[in-house]
Amino acid sequence: MRLLVIVWLALALASCGAGRAGQGVAPAPTAAPAPPSTGILFAAPARESPTYGTRSSPDGIRGEQDAWRAAESLSRAAAARGLALQPDGRLADLAAWVASLVDARGKAPPSGVFDFGARHLGIAEDTPMVVTLAGGSAEERDQYVARALASTPANIGYNRFGVVSIVRDGLPICVVVIAVSMIDLEPVPRAMRVGSVLRLRGRLDASFRKHEVVVTQPDGTAKEIAERDGVGLDTPIALASPGAYRVEVLGSGPWGLTVVANFPVYAGVEPPRTVRIEPRAPSGTASPVTTESAHARLLELLNASRRDAGLAPVQTHEGLARIADAHTRDMAANGFFGHVSPTTGDPSSRVRAAGLKFAIVAENVGIGQSPEEVHRALLESPGHRANVLNTKLTHVGIGVALKDHEGRRDVIATELFARIAPPIDVAKAPSELLAKLNAARGRTGSTPLVMESALSDAASRGATLWLHDASLDKNAVLDAVVTDMDKQAKGGHPAWQKIGKAESFITIVSSLDDALTFESAVDPAARFVGIGVVQGRRGGEPDNAIAVVMIVGWPRK
Repeated sequence: MRLLVIVWLALALASCGAGRAGQGVAPAPTAAPAPPSTGILFAAPARESPTYGTRSSPDGIRGEQDAWRAAESLSRAAAARGLALQPDGRLADLAAWVASLVDARGKAPPSGVFDFGARHLGIAEDTPMVVTLAGGSAEERDQYVARALASTPANIGYNRFGVVSIVRDGLPICVVVIAVSMIDLEPVPRAMRVGSVLRLRGRLDASFRKHEVVVTQPDGTAKEIAERDGVGLDTPIALASPGAYRVEVLGSGPWGLTVVANFPVYAGVEPPRTVRIEPRAPSGTASPVTTESAHARLLELLNASRRDAGLAPVQTHEGLARIADAHTRDMAANGFFGHVSPTTGDPSSRVRAAGLKFAIVAENVGIGQSPEEVHRALLESPGHRANVLNTKLTHVGIGVALKDHEGRRDVIATELFARIAPPIDVAKAPSELLAKLNAARGRTGSTPLVMESALSDAASRGATLWLHDASLDKNAVLDAVVTDMDKQAKGGHPAWQKIGKAESFITIVSSLDDALTFESAVDPAARFVGIGVVQGRRGGEPDNAIAVVMIVGWPRK
């Protein structure tokens, strides 16, 4: 009897360099009703957990001899990697449900159902790896379980497993579920009232030095709720409107940000009891995945998600693509998965080493058996979703590597995002910025600032000096601006008969909105302003960097 194997491994990690994930994420617009799906409808497991948790439960090995043989084979393979696996009845519950969905020919259910089943059963950790074996001899099944674990990235510290073996109509079926549990989380209700506050309490593994909590709201936006040092978790989440809140806890450790928990909490609505999944194309009918086709498909899916959220597409960037491709090949060749490479460091380090500089850098990495699986895992992770839908990110480079494991082909992908400021009209920029400043002053009841030509002349000369003389740092530019103003005052410029004091500032930004940070500009006592704006390329600064020099003046007393 031929051994039929399905291995599902979907992993995703999100990282932001300069800038935070979740900033500038647009809400999903109201869409027209979707056409009826052609997918397969699956019912949830019969047992439903009212809460999420991370504590293991007994009875993690079920099915007598075959299950115990598979467990022993898995444990030996884990020990060879320095891992100690603990049986977990929660994972065996998931394995039993998956086994019940294997059809009479040994075909496993689509991979998209596994996360749904795990959450229905109250599993809070990131979606586990599922190995489904049907047919073959007991020895073949045992050997494949060991090889499946050996094929996973070496830095993933699997520590829990569940095994179930059954026989249906003479067909032996074995399902192995392997997971990573790196958080001790207090029980979390799966459903709560609208207006209530969810309190996340727990403790992450000691290998992490800080943690973050990111939540996808019912409107599709991803919001960072907390970022704190240490491993103690105590975070309130307001459930202000009805719908599903996808809650994600990430730990920052040796390999960068790692998802340690990811689950939906339902406010004012019932948790779903069915899921509809589009099946994969039948074997032999789909074109084989290549690096080129996977790259194109990931870009297509990425921009389709942005379009659905009302966002502009991200543009491809050759330099980012080279960095993303090198990191993906590094992961594939050296058997690790994460943002931090033992040889190239973190994403920001890789960007700097390539001689590039951007205002914001963010990175998603994922593994799946198709571009669609990778993208779905990214969208179901609030931290990744925040990067995909970040309004401030304008460019992307995608790297793809394919890795074959005895009939299974993993798609390993890196999406490296950055922001490059769009061109602005520098002639109009000072007046636009002044309007924004005065709008902010108006909200506090302050008198509008008046553009003073003498101050604007000095500010414009300072901005131009910054752009064209890369040997000058910001302090040197401001010294030149002060010298310029002193010459004006000593030369008897009439403006200085009404200006008693002036302060000058410089900032390098990627949009004019980012320049509204000078506290002196909102001082109610200030009356005058001069603004100089330039945009261009200067060594050591991001492409299309915008330099704003602002001089704020106060009247003579």
